[in-house]
Amino acid sequence: MRILFLRMASYFNERNAHPENVMMPVDIGIMATIADQMGHETLLIDTEAEAWTLDSLAARIRDLRPGLIFLKAKSPSNRQVFSLFRHPDLRDLDTEIIGFSHAFGESPETFLISDIPVSCVIVREPEATMREVLSKWTDGSWRAVRGIAYRHEDQVIRTEERELLDDLDELPVPKYDWFLNSRYFTYYPMPPFIRKKVGFMLAGRGCPKTCIYCSPTLRQTYGAKFRAHSVERIVDEMEYLRSRGVRVVQFRDDLFTLDRLFVERLCQRILSRGLKLSWIAQTHVNHVDEKLLALMKSAGCITLGFGIESGSERVLSVLKKHNNLQHARGVFAICRRLGIRTVGFFLVGCPGETLQEVVKTRSLIRELSPDLIQVALFTPYKGSKAFDFIDKSSAEKSADFHHYNKIVHNFSSIDLKTLEDLPKRLYLEYIFTPRVFLRLALGSIAGIVVDPVLTLRMIVSGFRFLVLRKRN
Repeated sequence: MRILFLRMASYFNERNAHPENVMMPVDIGIMATIADQMGHETLLIDTEAEAWTLDSLAARIRDLRPGLIFLKAKSPSNRQVFSLFRHPDLRDLDTEIIGFSHAFGESPETFLISDIPVSCVIVREPEATMREVLSKWTDGSWRAVRGIAYRHEDQVIRTEERELLDDLDELPVPKYDWFLNSRYFTYYPMPPFIRKKVGFMLAGRGCPKTCIYCSPTLRQTYGAKFRAHSVERIVDEMEYLRSRGVRVVQFRDDLFTLDRLFVERLCQRILSRGLKLSWIAQTHVNHVDEKLLALMKSAGCITLGFGIESGSERVLSVLKKHNNLQHARGVFAICRRLGIRTVGFFLVGCPGETLQEVVKTRSLIRELSPDLIQVALFTPYKGSKAFDFIDKSSAEKSADFHHYNKIVHNFSSIDLKTLEDLPKRLYLEYIFTPRVFLRLALGSIAGIVVDPVLTLRMIVSGFRFLVLRKRN
């Protein structure tokens, strides 16, 4: 059977949206390998990595005529999904859709009780469920598979929940042939000469944190329990990517250093095997210290991202983001001393937040002096605790939520006009800090020499958002 894997972007042709990383969808890569092993023909359309219009995308799907579509979408992509599959070119398409990813799992009714041909939704972790559904698709017995939802007449039926996979090594290596190209990249700071040779991996899955803004729709992985590949499997995969020309791997784990012993074993194995490959990860400041950071640096870590969110202890308490800010200051200083680049993630518009508290965040950004910042708007995605706080009229607009580009509900004590401008103001103040401006200028010059296409793309997208984008 011809199977199309389709990843839907949040926006089509929105030229002035917030710049975002275009990272490999690891789950699609694994699922494609599974389908290949089962003898199916697999195809990929990734609208995050390539420029499409709804017309051109519909025409391409019509021409491919897949027997089955596995569709991955973020919450903000819902409107695009419905527009696509209501397109006249697809009206008579004889194919069915299986939706997966957190957006589908959090609200299967949205898609199953609709006029688009979604037959099945994989509710949680997709790979094992997908394998079983595919094996039973032809004879129609797939409706008994655990971990799915489907429509029966006018009702949505949910089957028995499937347990999360304990042994991640049971999963095959992703279909990297689709993703080792310049369409996939990250804005994380790194030396320019390795930026265009980036690979993506998941070492582990699961995050037990209870931050009120974090929705399952935002996470890369599933469940609260931490589960990891074996150290040997991870290093083998890193060596494979190195053999394919990759020079830096970005681990897409939600919280990379949650299990300290695991990270120590991984770093020691990288060192003992003499693997020369730089890598990047994202973690929590409370889960690193100087000893661990030094070991990670020696094993190839060049950049770490940290969710700091706010400089206000009150806001952090409301968010249930238990950052130790004094420890965070020390962590960023240690990273600078060791030569590990840092990314700081911050939020504005948090519940009850005042301008005085935003000033504290601004001061903390200056004090931490990360190599890159990302400023997001507090957004109540479905599945988060914050979603329960909004009124029905806002909830009905949830398909339009996007934490970089749109305010649907203002939880803060800041007026809406001022709040809309805050991310840009924080970005511009950060960029024009003399040390940061000099570093960005020198990095851009080096980037243009090494990889002019990607560097100019990053510069232009940043300029469009900061200068040309209008308020919603």
